[in-house]
Amino acid sequence: MNEKRIRKFFMAVALLMSATILYGGYQVHQEADKQESYEKALREKAKSVGEILNRQMGGDMALKDPMRFLRTCSEEL
Repeated sequence: MNEKRIRKFFMAVALLMSATILYGGYQVHQEADKQESYEKALREKAKSVGEILNRQMGGDMALKDPMRFLRTCSEEL
């Protein structure tokens, strides 16, 4: 009778460990997706701000007029 209980106990422990490992892998996958989508959104925002700066400052004028550059940055962000 004790041998059956021990086997059931080890089976339960093995199932719990398997479930924990699977859930941990799922969480890691979810966090990786969040980081990827955050980086993508950040790249898109930087691109749109860059386009707005180029449009408002006439291309290479950003380096020649630093006050206008800073004003445009602060207005867009």
